[in-house]
Amino acid sequence: MNAVIETFNPDTISLVGYSLCANVLSKWLGEGRNYAKINRAVAVSTPFTLGVCSQAILSGAPWLYGGYFTRRLPRDFLPKRQAFK
Repeated sequence: MNAVIETFNPDTISLVGYSLCANVLSKWLGEGRNYAKINRAVAVSTPFTLGVCSQAILSGAPWLYGGYFTRRLPRDFLPKRQAFK
């Protein structure tokens, strides 16, 4: 968040978290930091029982998605990380 504010200096920020990111967003907002620029946030399709959800996604037929996701995540994440260094 600090990198976005420092780079773009927006007046306000709207946040959307979907699935696992919804959990992360909810946790982050619940920590009570200074959120002066955040004017709205929404968490969509939040998996409330992460242990059960992660086991389900990595077993049975959904293992295809779990395998795809775990292979794709580093490839998508690393370039974004470099952009905000």
